[in-house]
Amino acid sequence: RLATVYIVEDDRQSRQFLAVLVESMGLNPVLFSSGDDFLEQVSQDEPGCLVTNLGIAGASGLHILRQVTRRRLPISVIVVTSGAPTAAVVEVMRSGALTCLEKSCPEHVLMEAICDGLRASGEALSQRHREQEIQHRMTSLTHGEREMLQLVAQGQSNKQSPPASVSPYARWRTGGGALCGNLASSHLQD
Repeated sequence: RLATVYIVEDDRQSRQFLAVLVESMGLNPVLFSSGDDFLEQVSQDEPGCLVTNLGIAGASGLHILRQVTRRRLPISVIVVTSGAPTAAVVEVMRSGALTCLEKSCPEHVLMEAICDGLRASGEALSQRHREQEIQHRMTSLTHGEREMLQLVAQGQSNKQSPPASVSPYARWRTGGGALCGNLASSHLQD
């Protein structure tokens, strides 16, 4: 499956130029003429790179960037601009853009930024999946196992006498570091 590069540009010629450039890289361009259309249709779990114009009509490139960040979408954002003031570029970067480029930048610069964006997007999606797996494993712990984990997280040895509220089974399961091993490798069962 080809990596996805979203292109949000209200100027049809610019949009088509970017699509041809992305296709020449062996990637899949998905075109939108407005930020609102992109935000309505983008998938929560599909990594990709977004190339958008800072000054598009409707939802601006900055608004789109902020929505991508707020929704924690696994999409890197490249903002292109035509002579934006320095303050606007600073705001774009503070809002989480991968980079901000002039529309007149050389093609190879944009292509390199897209490649960097796709790498970062894949890493972000992998990190999200790791976080979800850890959360799933944490919810599968018994009450006693969670108490033991808190003690270990506070720097206490899991071989020290646990509080009386920790069940004998949880004491047995967590002896010798089994709790941490189980979190890392499999689900705990009660």
